[in-house]
Amino acid sequence: MANASNFNLTDISDAFKERFTGTMEKQYNNANVVWAKIKKSNNFVSKKEYRSVGLSDGSGFGTGSLPSVSHDGASYDQAEITHKKVYSVVEIDRLAMKAGKNSEGVFDVSALEHVAKRAVSALSRNMSRILFGNGDGKLYTGNAANSAPTGAGTVASPYVLKMNGDATSMVWAKFEEGDLVNINTETTNLSIAVVSTVAGSEYLHLVGTSSRLAALVTAATAFTTTDIVYVQGSKDNDPSGLRLIQNTTGSSFGVAHTNRRWQGSLIAAASAGVSEDLLNQLVLDIEEKSGKTPDMIVASYFQFRKIKDFMSDHKRIEVMPRDSSLVGKLSFSALQFMSASGPIPIIADRFVEKDYVYAINSDHIEAMHAPDFGWFDEDGTVFLRRDTADRYQARYGGYMQIYIEPIFHGVITGLADS
Repeated sequence: MANASNFNLTDISDAFKERFTGTMEKQYNNANVVWAKIKKSNNFVSKKEYRSVGLSDGSGFGTGSLPSVSHDGASYDQAEITHKKVYSVVEIDRLAMKAGKNSEGVFDVSALEHVAKRAVSALSRNMSRILFGNGDGKLYTGNAANSAPTGAGTVASPYVLKMNGDATSMVWAKFEEGDLVNINTETTNLSIAVVSTVAGSEYLHLVGTSSRLAALVTAATAFTTTDIVYVQGSKDNDPSGLRLIQNTTGSSFGVAHTNRRWQGSLIAAASAGVSEDLLNQLVLDIEEKSGKTPDMIVASYFQFRKIKDFMSDHKRIEVMPRDSSLVGKLSFSALQFMSASGPIPIIADRFVEKDYVYAINSDHIEAMHAPDFGWFDEDGTVFLRRDTADRYQARYGGYMQIYIEPIFHGVITGLADS
């Protein structure tokens, strides 16, 4: 340890990691129920990894005489998995380090804890968003029914991005005051100053530079279906998410979704209300298609409330985390849905779209991390000096991908949401 007259970043970094590395790893791995249940690995060491995908087996069978093998009928593909870069960044003022230094050379533990929790909380929230996304970094796609944006992008006159044409479809968990976002292909950051979720008056206040918003304000034109809000720097850079199970065109991991065995089960509800019959249909569709039963149903909070209405007499069930070291220490309570294959927990997630209900098989989703995912400390310290400010920066995250085999999952879309 350094003495009280020294300010040694290596000592501070060592104390920081000793106190918080294990705790923060558990927080990241168990940020919500779905994330706690899916498989996780930390050995994604190559530039690319490949997984074999069987699309048809080409075997021969028959009775009465020896059957022939359909050699040309065997069809396989390789899923190509590449890393995506995922980060969170926090900063601490140098004065806080100096003023909080104690006789053992470790600055204020509450400041350490605050920095650690902020970094991991931000990354955990982002991973939850990513898990229910489509790998594209989108937060919001506009609507021609919106009122036109106003403002100038300044603190005194922020851009007011009006979303009042989307009262029933917004996922408000994607937006927090202080988040930085981009518009379309722009690289200039806009800071979210205000999030308004009032029905009929939904909007964001954005401070910063956007040529697209400036043009819409001048023309008094709505933020329409060709306009998109992205997480800063994340356009088409996210790891894969569960929206891919809806795809019937294009490809994921290099495997074409035109292959019926690389498609999830999709039920378009056409504004019907969620029901026990629809949930049964979804689960049975997945079983029929894949031969496996989903082990979790995940609904938006709106649909979860509707499900509780018709399942009020059902028992509740405990959902255990996949990490065996946490079994008995951490669990989540869920509704119990009794399927033909046994009980399945139903939980709500705030990143699920309002008219959606998923049925997933956590054995066929894997968060694949490169080694040393966590605090960046290759320079001998977690804290790096900023060039242009009297602050130190800490970085959390690394390189990973979420591998999802779509055939083992399903989703109901277009449920009644009002």
